Amino acid sequence: MKGRQMRKLIVVCLAGLIMFSLSGCVSRPGKLMNQIITDEEYYTTDKGRELVRRYRTNLEDIVSQIRSQHSPQDLEFVNPSEGKNAEGLFFGYQMTDPEKNIYLIIQMYSTLRYNTLQTDYNGRAASTFLRFGRDLFNLVSSDRQIMSDNDICGICVSLQWVAANFLQERYFGGTWEGMGIWTNKSVCDDFINNRITNQEFMDKNKVFGWQDKTFLGLIETDLGKGL
Repeated sequence: MKGRQMRKLIVVCLAGLIMFSLSGCVSRPGKLMNQIITDEEYYTTDKGRELVRRYRTNLEDIVSQIRSQHSPQDLEFVNPSEGKNAEGLFFGYQMTDPEKNIYLIIQMYSTLRYNTLQTDYNGRAASTFLRFGRDLFNLVSSDRQIMSDNDICGICVSLQWVAANFLQERYFGGTWEGMGIWTNKSVCDDFINNRITNQEFMDKNKVFGWQDKTFLGLIETDLGKGL
């Protein structure tokens, strides 16, 4: 895919900043841990392998917490095509970042389907964030060991959904869209402790969007457009 902007500390090219593996995101509900967390063998740097070894149990706990709050029928971890490494939860960095700051990255897709006749991309992005964003950042950042690790800069949450013309594609078909929200630990802490609003949180972070195979780059999300 074009416009890939993220690396895993890992493989040379990852579905990126945020064109995440759209071709492989629909899968059977309730994936196993090894279908969600990227295995050590796929990391190409010593730092990546060290982090996943250090925090494997922590990552499994994060997955379990999300599972306890969200059914896979509503919100599921993405994964690549059969036989490839998992891409639901891993350590990586933004390809446009010259300093290669490390983030804990979580990639998820929802079963939300939006009618393109009644909504635009910004409205769909705002609605998806308002539905899942705060809860995911709260759950991922609840691991104090990871959040206190100076090697880890912050968290990236990628959310995907389907946009369809309901006159033609109400139940089948449509286009995968998504956004990736990159936040550092201090801004995330302010957000989950209600020191800043939802809109202030989005304004302080880099948010990238995409529609199908079109990378939209940095986007501004007006949460007032949420449904």
